[in-house]
Amino acid sequence: YPAQSKLEGEIVLPTSLAKRGFGYKTEGSDFGILTPEYKYVGKATYAREINIPKSWKGKNIEIFLERVLWESRVLIDGKEVSRQDALGTPHVHEIGRLSPGKHQLTVQVDNDMVHNIGDKGHAYGEYTQSIWNGIVGRMEMRAYDPVRILSAKIISDISTNEIEVKYVIDSEIATSANITFDVTGLEMNKPVISIAKKLTIEKGVHEYTARISASKLDKWSEFTPTVYELTASMKVGK
Repeated sequence: YPAQSKLEGEIVLPTSLAKRGFGYKTEGSDFGILTPEYKYVGKATYAREINIPKSWKGKNIEIFLERVLWESRVLIDGKEVSRQDALGTPHVHEIGRLSPGKHQLTVQVDNDMVHNIGDKGHAYGEYTQSIWNGIVGRMEMRAYDPVRILSAKIISDISTNEIEVKYVIDSEIATSANITFDVTGLEMNKPVISIAKKLTIEKGVHEYTARISASKLDKWSEFTPTVYELTASMKVGK
């Protein structure tokens, strides 16, 4: 390998190996394709020590990696717990519960051709962005309670002047909860609408529906371009 190649060392993520001078040093330019200063195709391992706070005890933890080319594997204390591959969407790794204290987090990124898509793909190819290795964008560890709102979809019904909210809850137990919907104008300090409902939650991932009167809300037009934000919050036990 060229003398200036660098295959080990410390790196501050998010970034790519090429940007930080890791990989095989290129000599001259390739014909008709992008030529980064350093190239590396294959498995690269990124590892560090992490500290799980006491406030995360009993919570489910996920690792969010906004942009990876192409496959990522997450290992905790040397044991693989999750694998993801995607070119255009984030890699979200569900790793479950971790005991408070120190752990070794390892992310192995493989930028080789995981699935045979040919050599003309815009999201994977040396003609567009080079075949880089690394993790870019947002990198987060997130802790969630055993009962949580996964998503919410808002459908406005002008004929009935109502808002229909379809929301998905992931729960490890069958329980009851108090859920509140607040609708606030983006330029207002107080909610225009605030509704609290008692909800019986089933174990597992299920969709629920709520209908909210929109009589207090302005319909959008070029003369009243009001935009609202809906916040759903839930209280379960403590």
